[in-house]
Amino acid sequence: MLAGRSRARAYLGVAVAVGLAGALWFARRGPQGAGSTERRSEPAADDDAPPERPDQIGVGALLGEMVDLVRLTKLPDPPYVAHLASSYDRRSLSPGDPLGWFANDDWVSRTNPNYVRVEEISGRHEYVLLDVPGPGAVVRIWSATPTGTLRLYVDGDPKPALEGRMVDLLSGSGAIPSPFAYVAARGYNV
Repeated sequence: MLAGRSRARAYLGVAVAVGLAGALWFARRGPQGAGSTERRSEPAADDDAPPERPDQIGVGALLGEMVDLVRLTKLPDPPYVAHLASSYDRRSLSPGDPLGWFANDDWVSRTNPNYVRVEEISGRHEYVLLDVPGPGAVVRIWSATPTGTLRLYVDGDPKPALEGRMVDLLSGSGAIPSPFAYVAARGYNV
């Protein structure tokens, strides 16, 4: 029962956060209205950050896509591609192969490299799960068993943009706070 309450609180926290972000977005749109797809050319007087460029995918653009029902019927501009990265066992190819189809080695080993590649950085082995060019946003990370250190590198920078113990980052006790990072249904989420 307690786990159900915790899960409900986590979902409620995420719903409240998304609702508040949507309300803030609507309030900042001003007289243009909710159905407008035009961007404001001037930032509000209380904005400290520069406005997003029309070709930039940022928080404002992503929030706009989430709450504007008219915009949901159109392709994104600028266009983007969604990528999914997983450490699933790549031996699972076909139901006709009974040995490989039920393979469940969701980790990496010398015989079953379930990642894009292995790099040696500062004397340690780092397993690359996703490497794609162009602008983007990480919108979800999930793990049933978050162990080790998670490092996110951006734009070829040798220093990680985000680094921390995976269990801390995905449970809300690290750099990503609750309710954005949480544990639900025995899974760790961002």
